[in-house]
Amino acid sequence: MDWIATLMLWIVVLSGLCQLFWAWSLATIARKTGQSTAMEVLAWIPLLQIAPMVATGGGSVVAALLGGISLVVANVALLGVAAFLGDPIGGLLAASGLGLTTLLCIVYFGQIAWTTAVERGCSGWIGLLVFVPLVNFFVYPFLAFHDGWEPPNALGLILGTLAIALSSTPSLITIRGLEAQGGLDPERLFALDPRTALEQGLGLEGRGEPNATDGDRISAGGIDGETIRALYRMQERFDAIARASDDARREETIDLIRSLRTELEAGRESLDDSTFIELTAYLQDAEARLRGGPDEAGGPPAAARARERLEAGRPMVPPPEAPFPVAPPADCPPGTELRTRTGTEAEEEWCEQAPERGGLRHGFYARYRTSGRPESTGEYRNGLRVGVWTRFHPDGSVRAQAEFRNGLQHGWLLSFDESGGRTGAVRFENGARVPSG
Repeated sequence: MDWIATLMLWIVVLSGLCQLFWAWSLATIARKTGQSTAMEVLAWIPLLQIAPMVATGGGSVVAALLGGISLVVANVALLGVAAFLGDPIGGLLAASGLGLTTLLCIVYFGQIAWTTAVERGCSGWIGLLVFVPLVNFFVYPFLAFHDGWEPPNALGLILGTLAIALSSTPSLITIRGLEAQGGLDPERLFALDPRTALEQGLGLEGRGEPNATDGDRISAGGIDGETIRALYRMQERFDAIARASDDARREETIDLIRSLRTELEAGRESLDDSTFIELTAYLQDAEARLRGGPDEAGGPPAAARARERLEAGRPMVPPPEAPFPVAPPADCPPGTELRTRTGTEAEEEWCEQAPERGGLRHGFYARYRTSGRPESTGEYRNGLRVGVWTRFHPDGSVRAQAEFRNGLQHGWLLSFDESGGRTGAVRFENGARVPSG
C-alpha cells in the first residue's frame, strides 16, 4: 500500500479510538453524577452525545433543544433580512447575528462545563479548559477518571463502535481505492517540473515528438505551479466530458463544458496564449461532438466527419496575412441592456437580454484595460460567440483573432506581434481543429 494510504488508514483508526475513549469518559461522568442509564448509552452515540453533556452539567435537554432550534430559526430569518437589505447594512446585521449566537453558545457550554467539573469534585476552572485547543480533549477524561477507572457500559460500547465504524466507511472505501490504484504519486500532484506536469495534465505524454504548438504550450516560463495544480483539479471533469456520449448526460455535460470555459477565461492572465488556445479548442471540440451527436446512420459526430474530410485532402484556404477588420462596439440590440463590471485590472461591458427573454448575452462584448485601451472585443448572439473575436496588445495592436459560428470556433485562429506580423495560424471547422499539412 502506498504510504499516503497507510497514513490515512492510521488516522482513521486512531480517530475512531479517540472517539471511543472520549465517549467512555462522558458515559462514566453520566454514571458517576447519577444520570439515567439512557444518558449513559447516549454518551456513546455521535451527535446525541449533546444530551448527556447538558444533563451532567445541570441543564435541561429539552430547553437546550428548543434553544438550539430557536437560534437556528432566528439566524435563518436574520440572513434573509440581511440579503434583502444588501451590503453594508445587511452584512453587518448578519455578522452581528452570528457573533451573538457564538457568544451565547460559549457562555452556555462554558456554564455546562463549569457545573460538570464542580459535580465531579473539581474546580470549575478545569471545566473551562474545554475552550483551550488540544487541552480540551483531556478535560472530560480527567473529570471521569481522576477518582478511579470504571468499565464501559456494554450496550453503549457496542452502539458507539458500530456508529464510528459506519461513519468511517467512506474513508475506508477511499483508502481501498488508493491501494487498488497504486496509491497517490506525490510527484504528479505537486510536480516541480512545469514541462512534465503539463504533459501529464494535458495528455501530451506518449504522443511522440511534440509539435511547435505543443512546445509553446508547455514552455517552462508560460505557466506557474499553481496553474499546473489547477489543471490537475480540472482533469477529472475533462475525463467526464470524454466519457459522456448518451443523450441523458448530453445537456449536463454541455453545461459542464461551459463552466470550464468560464474558469479558463477567468484565469486567462495566468495562461500563455498557446495553452489558452489549446485548452479552449479541447473544450470546443468536446462540445461540437456532443452537439453534433451520431447521425441517423450511426456515423461519427459532425466534428469527426469534418476532420475526416479535411484529412482526406480537401485543399486548405491560405490564412490571411493581416488581421481581420475590427468592428467598433455598437449600440445594444432592441430588447437588451448594457451591463458593466469593473475590476481592479480591467472593465467589461456587454449587452444582455432581459430576464423574461432569456437573460443571455446578445450583442457586443468588450473588455478594457485600466489605461482605457481595449483588451478584447467580440459579439454574442443568444449567449453564443459569433463573428470575429479579437485580443489586443497593450499598445492597441491586434494580438490574436478567432472566428466563431454558433459558439464554436469556425475559421481562422490568428496571432500577431506588435508590429502586425503574423506569428501563428490555425484553422477550425465546427469547433474541431483542422490538421495542418
